[in-house]
Amino acid sequence: VRKGGVGFLLKRAQAEGAAAQGIGVVTWTTDPLQFSNAVLNFGRLRALAFDHYPEHYTFRNELNQVAASRFGISWLVGSRRVREALADAPRATIADLGGARAIPRVNAGPELTALDADAPTIAIEIPANWTAVQRDDRALALRWRATTDRLFAAYLGPDPGKYAVTGVGQDGDARFLLAERITPAFLAAYGE
Repeated sequence: VRKGGVGFLLKRAQAEGAAAQGIGVVTWTTDPLQFSNAVLNFGRLRALAFDHYPEHYTFRNELNQVAASRFGISWLVGSRRVREALADAPRATIADLGGARAIPRVNAGPELTALDADAPTIAIEIPANWTAVQRDDRALALRWRATTDRLFAAYLGPDPGKYAVTGVGQDGDARFLLAERITPAFLAAYGE
């Protein structure tokens, strides 16, 4: 079912319902380390994440065996960017970073490399399969969560100069969240 596009179809129906009621922004939370969810949220639905909530849930289950941090997702359903994404066939955009370092990477796996990146776009590596990491290597899962929580706290936010997650990328087996710097041009482009 996950690969069948059902999530996209449900979200498209949600966007249509929101538009019919005059609602321009839909919000929800998601685990920032679940790459398949990131592909849907950012690569397909064209949502944004400015907000990060570390250790948001205390419960533990198969998907949350370590601290359950969350992104606050903002989906601007009335924006041109989202309307165009919903009108297309349900395919996600995943940037091929292909070994190039034009977009700075602020971590290498669970190892922090930069808290002072200053590029228009940065790449934050996340596990290719977060559920398997949590199941198979709890110590590694704790390192991933600690590193990414620290990066999200340092970089993300709605204020000018901070970043918003806007896309996903890959380089071989590595998976990334792509975050763009908040500028007046960013706000104008994403709000239209």
